[in-house]
Amino acid sequence: MKLIPATLLVSACVVSLAGCAGHPAHTANLEPNDLASVSNKVLCDAAYPEEGYLPTPEIEMEVARRGLNCRNYTFTRRP
Repeated sequence: MKLIPATLLVSACVVSLAGCAGHPAHTANLEPNDLASVSNKVLCDAAYPEEGYLPTPEIEMEVARRGLNCRNYTFTRRP
């Protein structure tokens, strides 16, 4: 019986971490080397400022390095 609460806790942690993947705040916390492997769409989503979120200088530098025009991408609405 004690295994059920532990299993629920682990499941909740995995689901919450998986839900953050691809979110601009998650992308903004990546190292510059890791940003190089992010897709253009995800990078442009992270470069788009919204209420309560501003892109980091690393995001802006990666957009400039790739020469992206993020206005060409359809942004994913965030929850």
